[in-house]
Order: sequence, then C-alpha cells, then structure tokens
Amino acid sequence: MMIKNLKSFRFLMFWGFLFGQTCVAGAQVTTLLDAGSWRAVQAVSGTSHACSMHSSYPDGRIIFIHFTPDGEMLMQLSSPAWRMRNGASIRFDVQFDELRSRNMSSTVIYMSDSPVALLQASIDTRQMDSFIEDFIRSSQMSVIFRTGNERDWIFDLDGSAAVSEAFIQCVERMPTTTQP
Repeated sequence: MMIKNLKSFRFLMFWGFLFGQTCVAGAQVTTLLDAGSWRAVQAVSGTSHACSMHSSYPDGRIIFIHFTPDGEMLMQLSSPAWRMRNGASIRFDVQFDELRSRNMSSTVIYMSDSPVALLQASIDTRQMDSFIEDFIRSSQMSVIFRTGNERDWIFDLDGSAAVSEAFIQCVERMPTTTQP
C-alpha cells in the first residue's frame, strides 16, 4: 500500500481541522469520513491540498496524522493542559496493540494565534506504509510519554481501516506538483 503523489505544501494549522472550519490561507476543510472515534479530512486552498486523520478526547486532547505533499508523514499531539517551552524536544513512544513500540522525537510548537502547545513528530518515510498498516490492523494505539507527568494516551482504533482508506484516497487525489 504505497502512498503516492505527495506534493509540496506546508500543512495547515490544526485549529481549522479541530473545528472543521476555514483555516490558514482561506483553506476549506471537508470531512471525508467519520468512523469510530476517527475522522479523515481534506483541506483545499487554491491549488494546495492536505489530508489528515484525527481523533480526540472529551478533555480537548487531540492526535493528528498528516501526510504532507512533500512526502513527510507527521504526527501531532496537543492538549489544552500543556505548558512547554516553544522549540523543546520531547520524546514519546507509539505502540499499536502489543507490537514493538516506535520511538518518536517531537518538537514543541505554538501556532501564532493559540496558547496551546503542539508536539510535532516526523515518521520516517521508510516506515510510512508499515505505520498505516499497523494503524489499520490494530485495535488500540498507545502514546506513551517517557518523561514528565503526562499520562499515557490510549486511542481506540475502531473505524481506523475505513478512515485510513478515505485518507489514502485523499492523498492519491492530490494534484501533482511539477518542476521545470
């Protein structure tokens, strides 16, 4: 299951995705599919497109999985309770069911119009397919924070196969960027 046709595009601010509204650069965010506790969305601004999957907790914690058009896969985590130094490096693990955990290195970022910290981690391009395959096949995803006082986040992956399919189709429909 290779993800193809990823373009150059700076992905959009996550707040627009959270609220399903127009966000950065006038992008229109469209829900592609809701399944279980997951949602697949597409954001379009002019000729730029982005695709994302996300899930959240009632207390405002949220996880995003993005494919950027330049071929990068990103995981973003946010909690309204977090207070961290902008630019700080935070390590955490992601584990699907009882499979081997994946160590992630993230950077703390703050969007210009938000006081809420966002952890952003890249997933190695060589591991994109296996990450998505594990996401589809597993029943649970854990985010394990090895430092600090944040409790583990446990996500139910019911609906992840259907949301992943919508997400992959979104990525494959993205227009191709050409170079002279």
